[in-house]
Amino acid sequence: MNKKSWVFSTTCVAAALILSAIVYAPMFEGKIPFPGDFVFDFPPYAPLKPAYSLLPQTNIGDLVSSFYPYRTIAARAVRSGSMPLWNPYMLSGTPFLAMAQSALFYPPNFLYYVLPVPVAWSIGFILRRVLATLFTALFIRRIGGTSTGAIAAGLMFSFCGFLTAWQGQTMSDAAIWLPLICYSVIRLREETDARSIAIAAFAFAMPVLAGHPETAAHLALTGSALALFLALSPPRLAFLKAFTVSGLIAFGLAAVQILPTLEWLKYVNHSLKDPWPLPPLHSILALVSRDIIRTKNVIGLLLPEQSGYLAMMTFAAAPIALMRRQSRRYAIFFALAAIVAFSAAYGIGPVHWLVSITPGLQMMKNSRLTLVVSFSMAVLAGLGISALGEFGFSDSKQRRFRAVLLAFAGSSIALVLIYLVHLLPVSELIESVRVPRFGFVLLIASALTLALKAASYLPQRVFSVLTILLIAIDLGTVTYGAIPFTKVRDVFPSIPLFDRLPADTTARFRIAQFGAAYGANFETMYGRFELGGYELPLERLKRFTADLGRNDMDSVMLIPRAVLDTKDRRLDMLNAKYYIVSEWDPLYMEFRNHPDRFRFLYTFGDTDVIENLRSLGPAFLVPLSGVEAIPDESKQLIRVKDPAFDPEHQVVVSEGPSSTAEPRGNEKRIEWRSTENDSFELDVTTSDPSVLVISQIDYPGWNADVDGKPAPIVRANYAFPAIFVSAGSHHVRFSFEPDTFKVGLALSVVAVIVLAVLATRGIRRSNPNRI
Repeated sequence: MNKKSWVFSTTCVAAALILSAIVYAPMFEGKIPFPGDFVFDFPPYAPLKPAYSLLPQTNIGDLVSSFYPYRTIAARAVRSGSMPLWNPYMLSGTPFLAMAQSALFYPPNFLYYVLPVPVAWSIGFILRRVLATLFTALFIRRIGGTSTGAIAAGLMFSFCGFLTAWQGQTMSDAAIWLPLICYSVIRLREETDARSIAIAAFAFAMPVLAGHPETAAHLALTGSALALFLALSPPRLAFLKAFTVSGLIAFGLAAVQILPTLEWLKYVNHSLKDPWPLPPLHSILALVSRDIIRTKNVIGLLLPEQSGYLAMMTFAAAPIALMRRQSRRYAIFFALAAIVAFSAAYGIGPVHWLVSITPGLQMMKNSRLTLVVSFSMAVLAGLGISALGEFGFSDSKQRRFRAVLLAFAGSSIALVLIYLVHLLPVSELIESVRVPRFGFVLLIASALTLALKAASYLPQRVFSVLTILLIAIDLGTVTYGAIPFTKVRDVFPSIPLFDRLPADTTARFRIAQFGAAYGANFETMYGRFELGGYELPLERLKRFTADLGRNDMDSVMLIPRAVLDTKDRRLDMLNAKYYIVSEWDPLYMEFRNHPDRFRFLYTFGDTDVIENLRSLGPAFLVPLSGVEAIPDESKQLIRVKDPAFDPEHQVVVSEGPSSTAEPRGNEKRIEWRSTENDSFELDVTTSDPSVLVISQIDYPGWNADVDGKPAPIVRANYAFPAIFVSAGSHHVRFSFEPDTFKVGLALSVVAVIVLAVLATRGIRRSNPNRI
């Protein structure tokens, strides 16, 4: 990289850091971007609610229930020397790596493995803004844009409504790579060399590793469409070959994530047939609605799903991109990309129809293609600003007038949308910087700035400063406060509800909550294990508990009445030793009325802790004489639901040895020796040949050893892994070693080596004058 390129990149990073410092100013007060209200709104946490105010927020509870806990699980495991392929904390045991949002191998997430989680979490918010700005700016420069246009486009994309609404989630982690994908495609078209292939492979792999397959698919389609567009004029076979090679290497790089996830999709509870509903047409107003800090904003838009704010400068500058001859074909492509993505996102015209009949596409949340709209508009605006930046006194009056006309044409679209927002009745008073009038002022200021430059009334330096300043004011005021901040000590604070439970986690017991006693997956942060949880569960668990919980696709949540009325032992087999019941639930006293099944332990924060007296352990032995061979799985489930089925003396398997001999003794002892995310060891002593049943959901990839020798795993009682053990004392070890991970890791290692070789060759042969 030459000095000029280094100065430009440094300027881009500095601009992103300055605006980030403003937007994330509470970090300097020892707070982190974390919606604490999602924690303190639950009764057990209410007594600990901090004195400082917690701002309103959009529906970003996933940050609390999923992403912060996932990063914590990964950090704990890696620091203890293991790779968390399995998640024992939720859903009665479920794959962790295979669930894409774990993003274990996403490079920016490596920060969690070396830094405290709150620090890595906070750095991640800033890092996304910086990378998105830098990648977009580099792309604009690559296609001939000016420095001002590139920096402006970078800020417009990295602080747009989409990335602001989804910040902290895997969707934004994946989305920031779109500009680098486009950059790599353009570079590959112009320089079909080893380094360009390496950059393209890296760019296409990152969204997959980032953990959001849907966004990764949208980005891959956009990048592939750009490659096809470039290959058509004129055709270049070498480019297509290089693009194909980069795609294969990208698959190899991401194989460590792709292969386990594809296997997981076969066993998870979900539907790939039902299309997602379209957003209402009036959600188009999100493009100019500055109120993005409420779950339902003042004009009724549901956030973050319907967020899509664009800087007012975007509307004014984007049409001017068509005037720039040297980058006109790129302007045409991104104008088409914006139109196609806009139509698909809002269900307009033949584009929506084509998407609805295309296999794979129809099952996605294509309303999120507003990401492509946001990026395409930022690119057009960057090219438009670049075109104006090159205007001089030699340009004809007709050309200047055409630029002014295009600027006001684009502004007119925004003006109409702002007027419609102004006409709608509002539900509450909001901040002055979020009202339509403020957007109108920014729009007029942006249009006038462009018009004055087109008329040669503004020197280039003044134009550059005004343009960047207007964009910064616009996006800084709209994004500030879009996510609340919480002091580190108040992020999942210690509470007696969990602290008073037994501390021995070697022999894992599970808890089950009712009546929203606390937030989904909160127990993970306290090292506790949950029967259910909020995430796509394995279908086997969902069927096993079908009549005991809510019919939600993406969670397992038990219903108090169903649990109280059930007579079978399914929850006992799931090792649900403690029930946590909110006193806000009208049935909470019913648990105290069944002393034969439940024992009240204590109350904290309007929440009762009840012990399930019939709960079986995390592993239990059943004598071989109790084996029942039932090949049909539906009949197995019927059998274990039978109240007469006693899991302590009976066990259902598909096929296996059975014995009619009476038990010779009643010795059954299990001592747990160690437990990790992906393995556990125990000593087993039994007086009779027995079946050792493990209380976690069966899933391929688990191996078992008995006294150092491999033991075949069978499925017991429809849902659980089990092994046969002979009479006597044995040392048993279970380990999770899925073949999909081994193969994926091998492919990724090979791809990394290939990438390193290509990059090394490319560095030696690269042109130092190109960005």
